Amino acid sequence: MPIISGITIPAGLENNYSKALKMFAYANLLSVGKNSRFFSRNRINALKDASYLSQIAQNWSYFTDNEKLAWIDAGNVCSMNGYNLFVQDQSYRIKNSLDGFATPSLFHQYLVGHINLSGNDRYPVK
Repeated sequence: MPIISGITIPAGLENNYSKALKMFAYANLLSVGKNSRFFSRNRINALKDASYLSQIAQNWSYFTDNEKLAWIDAGNVCSMNGYNLFVQDQSYRIKNSLDGFATPSLFHQYLVGHINLSGNDRYPVK
């Protein structure tokens, strides 16, 4: 099983570090990659557009105290924060093009089911 780990190398020492590892790379199959620490404004805006979190947070802010309490109670059953449970459920609903909001339940959470009966071509009725 491969072991994956990462370290932070001080700026300016990347070349020295990779040169030192080249000697051992043949035996250990090492690879060195560089992650950018800072994102440009365009990249940050693209990440915000791709994320559902701002839309979900806005929906949460429109909830009444009773609705938030229902999500918190449902989250306590599955050892989650109520807001986190709502984010998990709502992001799944957005990804799968399901409208509206789920009703929090103390008996079942998230991924209960989605049935699509539009394609009966595989099993025709005789």
